Amino acid sequence: MLRTYKRHISIITFLIASFISANSNTPVINNNSLLSGCEFGVEDSFGECCENPFQVWADVDNDGHGDLESPALACLDYGGWVTNHDDMSDEIFCISNDIDQCGICDGDGKGCTGCTDEDALNYDETAVVPDMDSCVYASEHIWHVSNWGSDSTGVGTVDNPFETIPHAVIVAEEHDTILVHSGSYLGPIDFDDKNLYLTSMYCFLPDSFYISNTILDGQGQSSVVSITGGQDSTSVLCGFTLKNGVGFPLNNSDKLRGGGVICYHSDPQLKHLIITENLAYYGGGIYCSYANPTITRTHIINNIADGGNASEGGGMYCYNSSPNMYKVTVRGNNSIQEDGGGIVLNMNSSPHIENVIIDDNHCYLRGGGLFCWNNSSPTLKNVQITRNTATIHAAGVHLDNNCDPVFQNVLFAQNEVLWNDGGGIYVYHDSQPIFINCTITDNITNSGEGAGLLLLNGSNTLLVNSILWANTPEEFYVQGGSEHISFLHCSLLGHNPVMDPDNPSIITWIDGNMSANPDFTYPDTLNYELGEESQCIDAGVHSFEWNDIVYEIEDFNGAAPDLGYKESIFNTSQIGDINLDGVLDILDIVQLIQLILSGEEPFYYELILCDMNSDGFINVLDIILLINLILNS
Repeated sequence: MLRTYKRHISIITFLIASFISANSNTPVINNNSLLSGCEFGVEDSFGECCENPFQVWADVDNDGHGDLESPALACLDYGGWVTNHDDMSDEIFCISNDIDQCGICDGDGKGCTGCTDEDALNYDETAVVPDMDSCVYASEHIWHVSNWGSDSTGVGTVDNPFETIPHAVIVAEEHDTILVHSGSYLGPIDFDDKNLYLTSMYCFLPDSFYISNTILDGQGQSSVVSITGGQDSTSVLCGFTLKNGVGFPLNNSDKLRGGGVICYHSDPQLKHLIITENLAYYGGGIYCSYANPTITRTHIINNIADGGNASEGGGMYCYNSSPNMYKVTVRGNNSIQEDGGGIVLNMNSSPHIENVIIDDNHCYLRGGGLFCWNNSSPTLKNVQITRNTATIHAAGVHLDNNCDPVFQNVLFAQNEVLWNDGGGIYVYHDSQPIFINCTITDNITNSGEGAGLLLLNGSNTLLVNSILWANTPEEFYVQGGSEHISFLHCSLLGHNPVMDPDNPSIITWIDGNMSANPDFTYPDTLNYELGEESQCIDAGVHSFEWNDIVYEIEDFNGAAPDLGYKESIFNTSQIGDINLDGVLDILDIVQLIQLILSGEEPFYYELILCDMNSDGFINVLDIILLINLILNS
């Protein structure tokens, strides 16, 4: 093996010499030696020799940041040259070089700032930058409530507690804590105009027993809990089961809203809750209006929206509200007459929804799982939208009237329309969603079009690193004459789009698309991860631009992102195996040199495979290291 490679040394030397002559930015290396013309090592860009030169960049404006366009090799530290290349001028990068701790150009650090003390009442597990001054702790005066307490003789201590929560709310002052011991308590409960921390024992002793056994019962009278007094995020509802609410007549309307919880002009924290068996016209489980609550680790299950022709949002309804939802389950909810069995987002409601399950919800009209309309553009990441049903349209997701959501790492599977169109996703009326690393599979329309994806009425969409597979009767359907659908690094069963024959729409196959079986593992159990032999592994792209915005995908294994909603645990790539044939040999050297000579910006997976010294660049040093790796293997 070694003799075989030595026979190729002259070829390699010629290729390197060709590379040097074609690349003026690379320091000259004497061709009398494979490595340099120096007595030993490599001659740097300044005439010095050493064995291990390093990359530097010119600091042209003396600000400590190197210019990407001015690289050099250095054996020593030279004045005016630095080891970074942060002086970016491209619009993709941060021109000012002022990037905050959240990774945001010219940011103020607040985007990922929060309380990181686990003992605080408002502990934020998603915070990156600690803000200890924002932490809120249980007040010195904790008001205790217990089934065996008394509102007339009790004083709110652990030994002599109150009996009812409404009485404790009256007694409590701003930022007080109300600790409710296990048992069933009658509502309705109103926070009035106070910021309070209303909690079961769970938030002090995190045992799920306290959630399921500390019950707030609305008695069929109103919303179980009302937070409508302008509360901020220091108001917390934690560790309860809420049931038997029927909604609140907000602004004296006859349409009852928020069976379990109603938030109006308030931004509380709702966490560690089970919201179940509630009923309302709008928002059987939760209703938000001009409110941005944070909802974490909560189950919204088996709630109903019903009110004749006014029933929307079986699980949750948002109007001009953008809550943050993290680790929430929305399951088994129903909108009897109209839209959004699981969630409705209306009128500029654009929440961030992450690590959420939207499963087995039903609606009569539109959006069994999720219904977005009127300029509502949520961001969904690591979300499963599965087994939802709709009688008329859109079992999984319905987008209507200028909705531009971003779906990233989302699974749309086994959603079914009983009568009409759009099994997985229904995109309508000038909406422009983006699908990044999504899996759209096993969705069904029984008598209409667009089992996986339906696009109509002036809507545009882009799918990147996504899979459309085994939807019945077809993967996607484009109807009308003003739509545009684009595919970039996607796998589609049959690779055959279906269009309205009378109105041919624009379909663009950008690059890297294929019809490769994803080899799903256990789809019968909603496990649509890629199998070990799947051709969809490492088949994606890490960066793309859409509507003048550059999107970067950073969290992936292997040389490139996989296709579909979840990264495979199987890694198909080895550093240096540039042609991905499983062997390190001269062909990889040739391809590496060709890549450098092309002068093109490498794709992320090319950088992973070719950057032998992990300095962030592909250059002659990587060629030398690859040669050494092959000779020593």
